[in-house]
Amino acid sequence: MIAAQRARARSQLTACWSCLGVALAALGSGCQADISGGDGSMPPASITTSSGGGSGASPGGVPPTCTGPQPGPSPLRRLTHREYDNTVRDLLGDDSHPSAPFSREDVFLGFDNSATARGTTTLLAEQYSQAAEQLAAKAVQNLSALTGCNAADTSRDACARSFIERFGAKAFRGPLTDAERTRFGNLYGSASQAWGFSKGIELTLAALLQSSRFLYRVEFGTPSATPGVNLLTPFELAARLSYLLWGSLPDQALLDAAGAGQLSTREQIASQARRLLADTRAHYVLNDFHRQWLALDAIDTFDSTMPGFSNDLRPLLHEEAQRTVEATLFEGDGKLKTLLTAPFSFLNAPLAAFYGLSGPTTDAFEKVPLDAASQRIGILTQGGILAAHSHAAKTSPVLRGKFVREQLLCNPPPPPPPGVDFTVSEKDASLTVRQQSEQHRADPACAACHRFMDPIGLSFEAFDAVGRLRARENDAPVVTTGELIGTDVDGAVSGPAELAQKLAGSQQVSSCFVRQWFRYAYGRDPINDRDACGITALENAFAQSDGTISELLFALTQTDAFQYRSVAAGEMP
Repeated sequence: MIAAQRARARSQLTACWSCLGVALAALGSGCQADISGGDGSMPPASITTSSGGGSGASPGGVPPTCTGPQPGPSPLRRLTHREYDNTVRDLLGDDSHPSAPFSREDVFLGFDNSATARGTTTLLAEQYSQAAEQLAAKAVQNLSALTGCNAADTSRDACARSFIERFGAKAFRGPLTDAERTRFGNLYGSASQAWGFSKGIELTLAALLQSSRFLYRVEFGTPSATPGVNLLTPFELAARLSYLLWGSLPDQALLDAAGAGQLSTREQIASQARRLLADTRAHYVLNDFHRQWLALDAIDTFDSTMPGFSNDLRPLLHEEAQRTVEATLFEGDGKLKTLLTAPFSFLNAPLAAFYGLSGPTTDAFEKVPLDAASQRIGILTQGGILAAHSHAAKTSPVLRGKFVREQLLCNPPPPPPPGVDFTVSEKDASLTVRQQSEQHRADPACAACHRFMDPIGLSFEAFDAVGRLRARENDAPVVTTGELIGTDVDGAVSGPAELAQKLAGSQQVSSCFVRQWFRYAYGRDPINDRDACGITALENAFAQSDGTISELLFALTQTDAFQYRSVAAGEMP
């Protein structure tokens, strides 16, 4: 009986899952959604361009002309696995992390929420179906709390349709269309008639959780005064706000504001953005960005054969980095330069012993001040990040320098030429890492790229392959001098502390951080001409706040890229 019910249920859900294809086709054809709200009256951002030829300028260093909205493309975005979990938690009160079995997210541009890498495979579609069924079956165990309906009540069908209206509007981040109202109502009607009230609700709930409007942030907008540019509807803006700042669906206050037409001006959007940023739910997005930007997950997987290192240290190293980020953002001044130069870290007794530092005497983590003797300053000198960018048994100036080059300077080196031999001979193995680096940089074929990476990584040579302080390597004194080349703060550095200070004062690092947040927030890379004005506005706002990260998040909600979508040929979905 149960097997037959499941087979018939899947048959009922097939039509609903096919709606995803319909929605994607509609987006591709540029159809306009029939969603209330939005009158196209929002003025374009008032932007003062920088006088220089920085990242906000057009090619050749000419400042862009910032007239009229220039949103760039707005690709269709599927919920990330973490957003799926957050949404289910806020929708159903279920914090079981149902995405855990899902196939792994692809990473593009350094983040797992890039629209470019967010396709839906057959396997993932099946996993969504299974998760929806399991969530629905669990939810209906407390049917009255879920629906507000009494299964024995004669008016339960009307109550069920009222539930579909309410739940659907919250799950879809906006009111149901007439077609959706009819489709889900009919599904409930046929299922409840065949199997009863509870099963009818269960199957309808499972169908709602597989809808394209639940799994995707579907946006159409309404025509604006600028050809080829649509203004997002209030409900679409509400969803953008909540997923940018909370990584989850809008709360009732935000949906009410959208329904009342109170997301139609920049001031109204700004007011809601401030409210969301003040909520502790904003901590999720800030933590998630820094986890990916700093590649903290690599702490859990790097290879190491270093004596004294054990896998038990991995979660401790991860915790140290995570606590430093949180202390800077939520307890400190929230500035990028503080994160890069923080004179403190978080240790417990095992981690302090591993580092060879005096400090906590229990397993509880404590905030510990750092002094010049430790040579540790800021997030980049923590053991987890240093170990994640090392080889298994020795340091790697290449990997450490490449990390700084890519993540902090947005200036990745080109890939190595074909046929490069990466093996180290026995003779070379007797040399220090610095001597090996000098040898391969003497080769013109290697120097072209390595001169930009290795001298940065060499400034971290005071730390071994798992981030412990050391004074000697191969019986030779460790030298920590390095150099920045091809940046706005070029010059020699005497060690990690001086490197951190230079990076903290770099406009290039600040601009790169803005670009990294742009990628994370909008799910794509900025396009030079279309996004130049927005990037300039973000850089100016970040600079005016002295590099306060929460202010950069707020500024992201005030750009054309956030409040409009392009409907130009070739840019939809």
